[in-house]
Amino acid sequence: MEISTPNPDLLLRPGMFARVSIEFARHDNATTVPVSALTKRQDSQCVFLVAPAPPDPEPAAPNAGPGGPAKGGAANASPANAKGPRNEKPVKTALARFVPVTVGIVTSEFAEILDPPLSGEVITLGHHLVEDGSRIIPTNSTAPEETVAAETGGRQ
Repeated sequence: MEISTPNPDLLLRPGMFARVSIEFARHDNATTVPVSALTKRQDSQCVFLVAPAPPDPEPAAPNAGPGGPAKGGAANASPANAKGPRNEKPVKTALARFVPVTVGIVTSEFAEILDPPLSGEVITLGHHLVEDGSRIIPTNSTAPEETVAAETGGRQ
């Protein structure tokens, strides 16, 4: 590419090179996602949003009837999301929601989402492991750009 530029002080000499970047368009206040969040399904671009999962049902006490536990049954049933035998923290799950999107400007790091309006976290890793409604385990839900791994039987 050849560019003509004013050089009144003769600071530019023949044979000099420069690295430049050209901004063709700019959209202020655009909704963007990391490029790694984009995936292609059903011949359209999409993202997977992280949606809250419905609460798990309370586990029933063994041999419990309408009047409470049967004789010899557990007197105190563990509540849902209680710590397990090894005092592990409860695992919070979410759901993956398939959202077809219209993409605008794409850079090496981010993609502009023109439609529909999005908010929340997106999955940036493991798209091939999830479908709409898949239960997922967010690896870190404190930063929107963090990744979310799908439940894969221990693999992430």
